[in-house]
Amino acid sequence: MTTELATRPNILKKDADGRWYSIPVGEEDAFVQAVEAIQNADFMSDEWSEANDDLNSRYGAYLKENQ
Repeated sequence: MTTELATRPNILKKDADGRWYSIPVGEEDAFVQAVEAIQNADFMSDEWSEANDDLNSRYGAYLKENQ
């Protein structure tokens, strides 16, 4: 974890699969939209894969290891 990630105030949010993320304050709405994009896409479709990739690239660093 970088110092930048450790020093910003964060809140805990859960994705649709029950995994916890420590999201920086102010990014909650964008995180929820990214999770909803996955939920709204047809499972295993290109749209679903792209939405998963987006969530992982934007918020993967905030995923908590101990769930």
